[in-house]
Amino acid sequence: MKTTSCNTTLLLCLLPILLVACQSESGSAMKDPYTVDMKATKDSTEIEILSDDQGCETNGHGKKGCVQCKKNKECTIEFRLNLAQGQVGKTCQATPPPDWVITKVELSPDGSSLTNKGDFPKEPSGWMKNAFEGIDGSNGSLPVPANPTQSITVIDLNNHRYGGLKTAYYQVTATSCGVAPRTIQIDPAIQNKGR
Repeated sequence: MKTTSCNTTLLLCLLPILLVACQSESGSAMKDPYTVDMKATKDSTEIEILSDDQGCETNGHGKKGCVQCKKNKECTIEFRLNLAQGQVGKTCQATPPPDWVITKVELSPDGSSLTNKGDFPKEPSGWMKNAFEGIDGSNGSLPVPANPTQSITVIDLNNHRYGGLKTAYYQVTATSCGVAPRTIQIDPAIQNKGR
């Protein structure tokens, strides 16, 4: 009888420790999801950013399309072109086809904090090569599906340990669906606070 009582007491004492351990394990794997909504009409010459600043400025009134991955957090950034909430991205083979699909996402360490514009193509810096899986070390291109759609998600591991805020400029390229494809681009910033 005493043995059962001791085992039960021991289990009840350990249970809160196990729960805390499970909570911190899942907490460290959590990602902050961000969405950058973009718009382009059929005859557009440039992509328009619809999403407001998401954490880059403390007052929330910074440059449109800027995303900041918080300290100790990974984040996912979904770029959506001409997609309303809940819609599924289409390829150029859809009937009817969309006006545009996302065909390239590039990152650059160089740009202007005043205009929020990046310089492309550029070789990514060391911290960017660690933070963005699959990035091309020569020009900063990220992997895109062979059959592009109106949406693409980028994973930002935000794992630099060099201190301070790091900025990467992203350039999204869209290509029109049709006989004579055209391209248009937009290039705001991603800010990374690291871990």
